[in-house]
Amino acid sequence: MKKSYSAKDVANLLNCSIAVVYSYEKRGYLKRKVEGELSGVRFEKADVDRLSRDKKVLDSAGKSFSTLAKELNIHPGTVSEIVTSLNLNVKQVPISLYANRQRYAITSSQEQKIIQYLKEEKKSTRPKRNYLYYTHMDRAYYQLFLLNGSQEVRLIEGEGGKMGFYVDKNNFVTYVEANKKFNLIPKYSIHKSPISHKKNKTFTDLVVPLTDKKFPLVLDTLYSVCGIENFNAKIHNNQIFASVRNGSYILPVKKLKNTVNLLNQYSIFGEIRGEEDQLVFSRSLQVVEIQLDKDTYEALNNVARKARVSLDNWIQECIRESLNRDDS
Repeated sequence: MKKSYSAKDVANLLNCSIAVVYSYEKRGYLKRKVEGELSGVRFEKADVDRLSRDKKVLDSAGKSFSTLAKELNIHPGTVSEIVTSLNLNVKQVPISLYANRQRYAITSSQEQKIIQYLKEEKKSTRPKRNYLYYTHMDRAYYQLFLLNGSQEVRLIEGEGGKMGFYVDKNNFVTYVEANKKFNLIPKYSIHKSPISHKKNKTFTDLVVPLTDKKFPLVLDTLYSVCGIENFNAKIHNNQIFASVRNGSYILPVKKLKNTVNLLNQYSIFGEIRGEEDQLVFSRSLQVVEIQLDKDTYEALNNVARKARVSLDNWIQECIRESLNRDDS
């Protein structure tokens, strides 16, 4: 059994850097053990053992939103939404030993409830509501804002589920702080007149990978043109699933063609077209289910994207061309 520990020993034991070890010493949590000159820096065993116990208690408190989200392959915002939906009492703990900043800690029993909730949600790929909209703030995930009248920033979810902005590469500011420190205004309204559910009960479905560089443009269009009242959305498996209520939405003519081309790249069911100054979502076609293996689906989807149409529309066009050849 060791009577003292080197800085490297402590770092390995606490799973931290040597710099952090010396910061613990500076703050009085570790004391050096006086030994021979050739022994190097050593720390008192009692102090190290106490830190180790405190670290185990902190680690056992539960997983952070971001850690659990990474394990489940979902967005941290989705974890936050589920916690709210299930009314889970998630406690806060320091983000590290003796730190002032805190994070949420999800217990193992709460984690199981979240996993069960996700399993039930998977039964239906269509979102039941707009999980990207934060009602308590009247703001939406990745919504575009202007900072001090010129700098564009997007609303994201940081550590611990707090909403905010990166005002520069390394400086995250919460939404509350940004409202106080800066002139912060939305670049567009996320609200539009709702299309009556009685007039149209059908939806056009889109799937947009979060890794796709165009996904912010798709969200900007859905927020500013359709409004959060007219589409449901959720994040799952690093993709945004959006279901837009079919109908007509006003859009400047000069933007119509580019917007139609953009959205059709991600449409999986339904038709998107431009008519005068209207962006029209419709789904009057008969649905035929085609089973494809994963590799075939990805290959065909890539071909459709290169043609700047949805896979649904690309398959329809191939079928029409085949029927025309048979007729001739």
